[in-house]
Amino acid sequence: MARGTSVMFYVYFDNETKNILSITNEINDTLKYYISKPFDEVEKFISGEKNFNSYKIIEDVRTKGKYDLVPQQYQGEVEDKHYAGLIKKTTAHQDDCIQIIKSNSSLVVNNFMNSSTCEELLAGNDYLKEYYIVDCNNRFILHDTFSINLKELAGTKQIKISTNVKNKNVSILTSNSHIEHVYGEKIENY
Repeated sequence: MARGTSVMFYVYFDNETKNILSITNEINDTLKYYISKPFDEVEKFISGEKNFNSYKIIEDVRTKGKYDLVPQQYQGEVEDKHYAGLIKKTTAHQDDCIQIIKSNSSLVVNNFMNSSTCEELLAGNDYLKEYYIVDCNNRFILHDTFSINLKELAGTKQIKISTNVKNKNVSILTSNSHIEHVYGEKIENY
């Protein structure tokens, strides 16, 4: 094993600007915000090959709780596959998505996410996503809400959600997501 590879380093940063203030293998009580990184991720900063003043901290939008060191000019964008609003209704099976099926007074949430998305979610912290069950004809009429821990869903094939919605024609609303979402009452070829 190379010297120093098992040592964790602390990357201290300004919480407002996310600019890196210091990288060290020692706790600094005067600086409040930091993330831990293994030696191989900060080695070029320690050796002087890279200047940490040209980098900042960003949270990985795909994996809540995971942070990356990126150049100051970095404008990383993750393409959303679901935009804020109603989840697309379908009767056809679809891969690489979160599929929600209405079944009487409950919902069945199926994990059809690809393996890399599941691995990213499982590696990060809990990632709670809120969903709103609304009237099919008027999305401003709220019938119920539920939340799913996407990290938990990534580790299983299916989650059953109890709701107070029974025999109503409803739609489901949620915020932007890099994961496609589909909703249906009956899915063909499932």
